[in-house]
Amino acid sequence: MSLDKEILEDINDTCVKLVENDLAYSFQGVCCEKLSGGIRRICWSNHISGTLNTSSYFNNLEQYKNILRNNAYFCMLYDGSIIRASYSIERNKLIAQNLLYWPAPFNLNLQNINFEFGGPLEILEDIMSSEDWHQRMIMRSPIRIDFDQKNCSDEHPLIHLHIQDKDCRIAVNKPLCFNSFVRFIFENHYNQIYKKEKLFRHLSHKNLNFDMGKMEHSLSLLFKYK
Repeated sequence: MSLDKEILEDINDTCVKLVENDLAYSFQGVCCEKLSGGIRRICWSNHISGTLNTSSYFNNLEQYKNILRNNAYFCMLYDGSIIRASYSIERNKLIAQNLLYWPAPFNLNLQNINFEFGGPLEILEDIMSSEDWHQRMIMRSPIRIDFDQKNCSDEHPLIHLHIQDKDCRIAVNKPLCFNSFVRFIFENHYNQIYKKEKLFRHLSHKNLNFDMGKMEHSLSLLFKYK
């Protein structure tokens, strides 16, 4: 099976399982786009470029709201957090990757909410307009893992993890397949669920084919994912 089909299959299967196990509220679907030069990009269905999607808005609440507004994600977890990913493939080799986990700024408890008067965005804005919004807010940083074959230097590792600040780039030892990313998120952010749910023990891990030619560029701190 080609790499793009393997990635598509894993994303579909895993997101459906998250919904079936009440760990995700919704799954928006995934698409595969044909770009110039024979590149295929796997991404969320409503892939819209714009200012709010740029790295300068990393960790900015407006980016989270914009993602909600445009349904620009794969799945929304049960607490309102968002997972999305994009993979660019050329000649059956990964050349770029962007993995994003955006934790909800409030615990929305979507499984227990009546959506008669609006969706997650409306509920979020209602909470933000309340007098006690600051008492209900949860301070959690998004996590983004980037890989770009064409953008690598001593200050910009080939594969790196952003957390807390857009200029924080912690070198990562390899690109992550979608299942590994989901497992990483639940293991570190929903540990009690991770230990209890059998789903995570059965998620298959795949090593993604990529060019390691520029891996010598790294920061002193290396995040090594198993």
